[in-house]
Amino acid sequence: MAKAKIVGEKLIASDLAVRNFLDANAKDRAAALAQGTKVPKVARLPDGNGLTLVDILGNKPVWRFEYRMPCADTGRMLDKGLSLGTYPAVLLAVARVKVQPLRDAVALGNDPSDERKAKREAAKAADAHARTNQQRIADGLAPLAPAGSLEDVAVSLHKKETDAGNWGVQHGEYVLDVVRRNYEAIKHKHMAAITEEDLKACIDPYVTVGKLITAKDMLDFAKKIFVHARLQKVCKHNIAADLDGYVKRPASKNHPQLKDQSRLGELVCAARDSTRTIAAAALQMQIMLFQRPANTCGMRWADIDFAARVWRIPAEQMKLKPAQRARFDFHIVPLPKQALRLLLTLREITGHLEHVFVARTDGRDEPIATATLLYALRDCGFTEEEINSHGTRGTASTAIRDHIPGQWDDEIEANLAHVYGGAQGATYNKAAYVEKRRPMLQAYADHLDAVAAGTWQAEQQEKAEQSLRDLQAEFGIAANVVPMRKAA
Repeated sequence: MAKAKIVGEKLIASDLAVRNFLDANAKDRAAALAQGTKVPKVARLPDGNGLTLVDILGNKPVWRFEYRMPCADTGRMLDKGLSLGTYPAVLLAVARVKVQPLRDAVALGNDPSDERKAKREAAKAADAHARTNQQRIADGLAPLAPAGSLEDVAVSLHKKETDAGNWGVQHGEYVLDVVRRNYEAIKHKHMAAITEEDLKACIDPYVTVGKLITAKDMLDFAKKIFVHARLQKVCKHNIAADLDGYVKRPASKNHPQLKDQSRLGELVCAARDSTRTIAAAALQMQIMLFQRPANTCGMRWADIDFAARVWRIPAEQMKLKPAQRARFDFHIVPLPKQALRLLLTLREITGHLEHVFVARTDGRDEPIATATLLYALRDCGFTEEEINSHGTRGTASTAIRDHIPGQWDDEIEANLAHVYGGAQGATYNKAAYVEKRRPMLQAYADHLDAVAAGTWQAEQQEKAEQSLRDLQAEFGIAANVVPMRKAA
């Protein structure tokens, strides 16, 4: 393909030469007009290397940069030009300064016309964006991120992946939350201007305090956003990919859980006695129904069926793969009487809103964050080594297996939503199987009441002592006068 080149060789001596040129043109045109001959419409004064003063009849003289560029489709050379301003508003020296960056662009094989068009379109988009945000602010809505920024591309990627069913609602919101909170310093910076150092500056604070999972998520999300930005031609390089290996995800470990039933009773009592009404109610619901914390926090009144006594969590809000999500409309959770009583109480507070557990008291309908459950646990006096909000799922699983009479393995897994990937997954969400889970959840809610009241511990102690008396009678041994140590 032919190379781009600049046209024109002759140099202008000074602004005096420009004025003489224009005066001569004016005299020639006046003479031609007086003689009735053809009046020259265009006269050109080249300055060399593409810079030319063009004097057009009836218009002000204009500086132009003239060059040739190969056509992208045919490879043929095309004559092109750009205006640098009119004379005498732009004098010769100024025109020479303005033309140099354009010459450099052509020398590198870039078309300055395309660059100028892109800048013009970017300015137009920025102006439209500013007007849109002014209107959004006037309407009480949050402003949109600048076009081409990290947040703007992240929002575009979020829409693409959620519309395609590749991201669930909770995961998509988590990605946007990470961009808006953890990348706050650069979220409004244009993708093409973000550097590796910018990314490191945002990630390093989380590495320093040992939050490696968060840091790894930040880097992984940034790589996906940059890939999407490249496809949208917002930037040319995925700089996040150059940081592969910068953060390593720590080995997974089980969430801490409470196995001591007395301590579980203390947690239930503390949650019931808490003055943080909404957060404490959400914590009670999390302990009782042991769903994923994000689902509990995002519980909606429309998903509660009081007549059927169930909570239907839409499939798009579940942590499922796209193929799994396509097979289910809802994950159904039977509601024990204690959960229904708690919901009926909350209806007096938040029943007029969409969400059951709202984060604000000023009437705005925003669900609480999952971190709220963690704060509630800490307020109840439980450390992160003892239990976290996700650990309530393991706590319930262990308590039901060890302390609720019967075989509940399948029902527990179904309630934890761990079964949707198997061949028998559809069975677990049918009405018949939902009813099999109902007695398990009711028994567990009753167990929570018992451990909170202290009556369960007394029953266990009585059972242990009765078993000892039976053994003594069977073997003809006199009753032990030493009292048994109470079970934990």
